[in-house]
Amino acid sequence: LGRLIAEAPGSAERVALIAFDIDRMKDINGMHGYAVGDQLLRIAARRLEGIARDGVFRHDGDRFLIVRRGLGGVADAELAAVAALDRIARPIRLGKATKQEMRPSASVGIALFPDHGRDFEALMRCAEMAVDDAKRAGGRRCRLFDRGMIVAMQFRKDIERDLADAIEAGDLKLHYQPQIDLATGRTVGVEALMRWTHPARGVIPPTTFIPIAEASGLIKPMGTWLIHEACRTVRRWQAMGFDISMAINISAAQLRQQNLPEIVAKALAENAIAAERLELELTESLFVDPSELMMRRSLDRLAEMGVGLAIDDFGTGYSSLAYLKRLPVQKIKIDKSFTQGIGREEVDEAL
Repeated sequence: LGRLIAEAPGSAERVALIAFDIDRMKDINGMHGYAVGDQLLRIAARRLEGIARDGVFRHDGDRFLIVRRGLGGVADAELAAVAALDRIARPIRLGKATKQEMRPSASVGIALFPDHGRDFEALMRCAEMAVDDAKRAGGRRCRLFDRGMIVAMQFRKDIERDLADAIEAGDLKLHYQPQIDLATGRTVGVEALMRWTHPARGVIPPTTFIPIAEASGLIKPMGTWLIHEACRTVRRWQAMGFDISMAINISAAQLRQQNLPEIVAKALAENAIAAERLELELTESLFVDPSELMMRRSLDRLAEMGVGLAIDDFGTGYSSLAYLKRLPVQKIKIDKSFTQGIGREEVDEAL
């Protein structure tokens, strides 16, 4: 890259550093084994070599870098990245025993010389920020670096630091959304919703701080606090004569904790709450990879304890009725996109 930059005739010609991260590599290794994962990396490398005129390199792990010179501008770099993305995504069959086809995908970030940096280190930082932005958007897409990513990264760092302080200081709060029996009008349960009011920024939406908590690992202490606080609330309400159940959301990171059932059991015991009064809500995306053995073990143990399990937002992404057969869930919460048209739209009513 340094040589190509030195040889660039002037600012009119751009050199692109294009970074590729193979999506869901951890899941592929977990489901099929590392031999199959290595096979996928070799196939991805050969596919990238087929279109990389100036060189393709494995940087580390599942990250590859392409260097392209002679580009006229942003559009040329994006076309080169999209062509590589399409090439990687062609169906492949991995392993000798499997007949299942796989469509690999990648998250791609682009940095340009001289626009975003004038040496490898500067361009690599920019390309990595662009890759991270593509991953946060769901993967299988391409992002060109822009200065706003630096501001966004600093914001995430600030929120992560302040969120850690808020957890330690006990500044998180729970709000409760009632669940109403339409036949009787009676409140039969509530869903606990985590809320955070920042001392300087005001109310921080959960859509902002929950993903940051998941990426940083703070979701684990947050989740433990949520379970205990929810059980304390049920105890207080029972003392006041209200006999209702409590639903809380559980993340994939929490389900991967070996001690999640113990955390739940301790919270129930400390507050003298019956397990049936607690319901854990799981999003469909948790089950896209059935190889998550640790999550399945946790779910089985929680079900054996008598804790209720529900799939939230059912129908939005990875829907499969097979989940209802394979997993110990008692309830599905159908996504509102399927129910909000009932009474007005025949298709919604039929569904």
